Amino acid sequence: MQQHERPSGRRPAPAHPSRRPRLRLALATAAAVALTGTLLSATAGPATAADGTHAPRADFNGDGRADVLAGSYENDGNGAVLYLPSNGTKITATGSRTVSPSASGVSTTGYPNFGANFAD
Repeated sequence: MQQHERPSGRRPAPAHPSRRPRLRLALATAAAVALTGTLLSATAGPATAADGTHAPRADFNGDGRADVLAGSYENDGNGAVLYLPSNGTKITATGSRTVSPSASGVSTTGYPNFGANFAD
C-alpha cells in the first residue's frame, strides 16, 4: 500500500464538517471573557437593541445568526459567562451554555468578587 505525503503546513480536511469546533471556540471565548473581561475582536458589527443602545453582533455557533455572550458576577462573585443562541427571530435559552472559572478549572481563591468585574 502506497502512502501519500501531505504538503507541509497544511492540515487534512475533516472527514465530516461539523459546527462543534465553532461551539468550542465560543465556549473558549466565553471562558476568556470570564477571566479577562475582554472580548477580543469577536464582534461583527453593531446591532440596535430595543432600547436604542448598540450591542455587538457575533455568530458563535456558525449558523449565520447573531448570538449573545454576556458576563455576570454570579456564583458568589466568582463570575460566569452566559452564551445564548438565536433562533433567527429572537434569542433563546435552547442550546444555551454557562461557563464559569470553576467549571473551566480556574481557581478564584484569593480573588473575592472576581466576577463582579465582568458584569458591566
